[in-house]
Amino acid sequence: MIITAQNMFTYLLDAINKESTGTITPDEANRLLNNAQEEWVKNKYYEVELTQKRIDDLRVLECRDSLSNVGTNNPGEEVFELPYSDTGFVTTPGNPSGDNRGYMFLLNCGFKIQYVNDECGREGISKPLSSKPMKADKEYAIVNDPYNKPTNDRLYHKMLGNTIRIITGTESFGVVALIDYLRYPRQINIPNANANVDVACELPIYAREEIVDIAARKKLGIYESPRYQQKIAEDSQSIT
Repeated sequence: MIITAQNMFTYLLDAINKESTGTITPDEANRLLNNAQEEWVKNKYYEVELTQKRIDDLRVLECRDSLSNVGTNNPGEEVFELPYSDTGFVTTPGNPSGDNRGYMFLLNCGFKIQYVNDECGREGISKPLSSKPMKADKEYAIVNDPYNKPTNDRLYHKMLGNTIRIITGTESFGVVALIDYLRYPRQINIPNANANVDVACELPIYAREEIVDIAARKKLGIYESPRYQQKIAEDSQSIT
């Protein structure tokens, strides 16, 4: 059974050695396993609408956070920054562990808006309101469609870089974004010279077996590529 990162390393070595392709270092195994882990999560995310089982696969990565507007209070100029870092770890109230890169995929989004000249006479800040994703190729058609255009009761949002933007279609503006999302899994670490600590995969046991299999296939693919075999031959000639 795969429990620790060292277990994953052992299983990975076994899978590679079955093909008589040699061995790998813990550092290389860390890279392979973490790349395979991200690939596994992405594959499951794209399948998430198909079955409840796929949703359960990713449950450990689900987070909920609220994001304050860091743009202006003018409609269309609100900016809600996603809790993500490409180079370090992220800590938020909904993702407090501080051992992962934060936001990976959006699951659900809503907003609180500040009513301005609302047609129903509402004032102040709204309760949480649901929002639909705005498809880039449909935006102009939707904003001009009287039955689907954005209103204070029919909000839309779109992604722009590492931010979320709200579309109200009115003078009202977004104050807070409420997001449910999948975060990045924490990085697996096999004890090595750089970090002598075992950081286990946090995904379910069966997922770890699939991740090891993906990592092994990635490694075997490298070994089996014609370019790699050519490089081995060139290196052998240079040595002799």
